[in-house]
Amino acid sequence: APKRRRSVWLAAAACLLLVLAAFGAYGVYQTPSAYVDIDVNPAIELTVNSFGIVIDAEALNDDGRTVLDAVNVTHRPYAAAIEMLMKSEAFSSYATEDGFIDINVVSENDVLGESLVAESSEAASSMPCGHACQRADADLRDAASAAGLCVGRYRAAQELMELDPSYTLDECAAMSMRQLRDHIDACHQE
Repeated sequence: APKRRRSVWLAAAACLLLVLAAFGAYGVYQTPSAYVDIDVNPAIELTVNSFGIVIDAEALNDDGRTVLDAVNVTHRPYAAAIEMLMKSEAFSSYATEDGFIDINVVSENDVLGESLVAESSEAASSMPCGHACQRADADLRDAASAAGLCVGRYRAAQELMELDPSYTLDECAAMSMRQLRDHIDACHQE
């Protein structure tokens, strides 16, 4: 009987370890390692884990909500998710020839960050409009979030307000990314 009791305890301990390992793996899966802000006029933030899988998609404005209601990008590898997003009718209707896609990747993991920038650039290259894909830091993401904006729009607004102080953050927030880029380009030409 003592041997059998010991076997039952060992089996229970093994099951417990298996359950804890599963929860640990799930915890790692659910841990954000990067944030990708995509802004045309729909403004969207994708959260990516260390495996390169999109674990969350958040709309940062009404147009972003419309796009995410039409396209489910969560629990997909980032390259597949961004391609699916770009090819969707909901997104591509905003990314026309006169549009501009601004993508910013925030990640402390340099390998993942550079991979996400490359995959973003490749997907955006298939669109008829201009695009920019770059890294951003967590401080910039925090400042943009506090202002209620995507990183790209916040960055462009800061640049425009520096070039022409007559613009306000609210005015910049109301512009499309193309309008912001055009105003910035006009300021540089002057």
